Amino acid sequence: MTMSTKVSVHSWDHVTQGLVELGFILMDSYGPKKILDGKTIETGSGLSKIPNQHACKLGANILLETFKIHEMIRQEILEQVLNRVVTRASSPISHFLDLLSNIIMYAPLVLQSCSSKITETFDYLSFLPLQTVQGLLKAVQPLLKVSMSVRDSLIVVLRKAMFASQLDARKSAVAGFLLLLKNFKVLGSLSSSQCSQPIGVSQVHVDVHSRYNSVANETFCLEIMDSLRRCLGQQADVRLMLYKGFYDVLRRNSQLANSIMHTLLSQRVLLWRYTSIPTSVEDLGKKEKGKSISLLCLEGLQKIFSAVQQFYQPKIHHFLRALDVPDNEGEEVEGSVSHRAAFQIRQFQRSLLNLLSSQEEDFNSKEALLLVTVLSNLSRLLEPSSPQFVQMLSWTSKICKENNQEDASFCKGLLNLLFSLHVLYKSPAILLRDLSQDIHGHLGDIDQDVEVEKTDHFAIVNLRTAAPTVCLLVLSQAEKVLEEVDWLITKLKGQVSQEIVSDEASSQATLPNHPIEKAIIVQLGTLLTFFHELVQTALPSGSCVDILLKDLCKMYTILTALVRYYLQVCQSSGGIPKNMEKLVKLSGSHLTPLCYSFISYIQNKKSQSLKCAGEKKGKAGAVATAMARVLRETKPIPNLIFAIEQYEKFLIHLSKKSKVNLMQHMKLSTSRDFKIKGNILDMVLREDEEDEHEEGTASEHEGQNKEPAKKKRKKEMKCLS
Repeated sequence: MTMSTKVSVHSWDHVTQGLVELGFILMDSYGPKKILDGKTIETGSGLSKIPNQHACKLGANILLETFKIHEMIRQEILEQVLNRVVTRASSPISHFLDLLSNIIMYAPLVLQSCSSKITETFDYLSFLPLQTVQGLLKAVQPLLKVSMSVRDSLIVVLRKAMFASQLDARKSAVAGFLLLLKNFKVLGSLSSSQCSQPIGVSQVHVDVHSRYNSVANETFCLEIMDSLRRCLGQQADVRLMLYKGFYDVLRRNSQLANSIMHTLLSQRVLLWRYTSIPTSVEDLGKKEKGKSISLLCLEGLQKIFSAVQQFYQPKIHHFLRALDVPDNEGEEVEGSVSHRAAFQIRQFQRSLLNLLSSQEEDFNSKEALLLVTVLSNLSRLLEPSSPQFVQMLSWTSKICKENNQEDASFCKGLLNLLFSLHVLYKSPAILLRDLSQDIHGHLGDIDQDVEVEKTDHFAIVNLRTAAPTVCLLVLSQAEKVLEEVDWLITKLKGQVSQEIVSDEASSQATLPNHPIEKAIIVQLGTLLTFFHELVQTALPSGSCVDILLKDLCKMYTILTALVRYYLQVCQSSGGIPKNMEKLVKLSGSHLTPLCYSFISYIQNKKSQSLKCAGEKKGKAGAVATAMARVLRETKPIPNLIFAIEQYEKFLIHLSKKSKVNLMQHMKLSTSRDFKIKGNILDMVLREDEEDEHEEGTASEHEGQNKEPAKKKRKKEMKCLS
């Protein structure tokens, strides 16, 4: 077949078109197939690969020989090859790129007449895969050295691709520039034979240095370096490709070392220019967006601590050791993570104290909150049984007791830190009680005639922070304690169910001084005093009231669960512990009556709110908003009343079982959606009886049966509600 191609030059022009079609059919049919799982597969398998490869190679040879012999068909062959490179980018096209490289290598000067086809192909570089772009540019390298117009067209396309929106287009631009740097040698560069590895790019067979000497090449390479410097602001993938490519460029063009090192050093300076804190000569120590240097440093530090704890937990010890800088005082600590964390905590405690002791106008709440966040991250590294943890807890409690900052976010962060430490050391129930007393003292009582004595357990609780900030925090923490108590009661019920078979085991499970029972009763007693303070507090309408009602409902649900547990235990023991009797007495005297008072307080506020909204004439939106808020806040009230009634219902059962009058301090609930007024009811009933008597003595055609009278009575009773 190759011989036929060579013979076709002798008046066989009529077979030329058929040879071209045959060559492309062979390459299309037997070339590499689509990529599967990242691998190029050939048609067939085993020994059949070799015939396929030979057939593809035969087609390429036919086209190459035809291109060499027949001048009139060259443009068509080149055009079809370039079309396949562009349109079949998703399929393997290495065999077409090899053919293109062989064609250009054969006669780069001859192809200047067809350069327009190649420059048109350059316009598609931004849309081609990176591997295809690299293969295409390698193939046209010989032409670039002899055709300035083709080279200029390529430079324009690559510069546009450098700032394209697609990442692959920017990578293609970098790959193209690096390829040009490798193949346009500068005077004095090492030859390819002196390099550590041979260069894989094909060299031109003709001497082109007469027109494009190394001085021109150097100028051209420096222009490319200027374009590549703009890559330093691109994504990491683009920069990484540039860094790796510089190594290959230096192996080929050693005279570009100075320019490349200058570029890399400028990038290094860009990276570490901001790692040192600027001197005081800068304008007020401010950076962009008005943030102070210290605030920027704290933001970065806080994110570093969070990232290390979240993603590099096993390396925390090495991280803390790297933070310890030895000084003359010898304060560097050797030891466990807890000791190293305590050392860092002391540094940030000093910083926070300095900030809190500054003048009020100099206090930066954002910096203070970041310092608290950093301390919170470090405190998680302390062992709860260690003296460092106790010191951290006492220090945080002292800060809360002595500082009366009115910033809500700082108050929230500091109290969150206090709670997170306190729950690891002991139950926060007493802490919640003290905070509720402070809230009550600052917000006042629901009864305006009552003057509340202010307590000063924690100065951080003040008129600005008491509600909703501190109130929501303590309610959230109280809910967590209630969940723990509920879990303990469920656990006790399970133990009793398992041990009920054995009398001895049952007696052990119902001992009055059972440690779990005692802990539950103590926790509930303290929480009861906590709610005792809050239900007397004149809380503002909103989330505080809503969550308090829900927590009260949960409190009574858990009290009911405890009573039902003792109903189960009393079947065998016949008694309940004294501290349980005290808890029931406390709930009846200090919580239940106040709950109904608090409900009345909410309903009065509801009426006032609706009245104020109705007085705003022409503002229907304000009325609708007020109605929605009222409905939302009063929705938990029926649930709370039902929970109280259930508690009292099971108390009655427990009183009968244990032979102890637990209801002597309980006032049975009468709160409903309506109230029956006895004196008015008697008066209405008497009037109905008189009406019925008069109607009975009237004539028969005017007389009425009793049914309408009953309906009337029901209607009138309904109006009393």
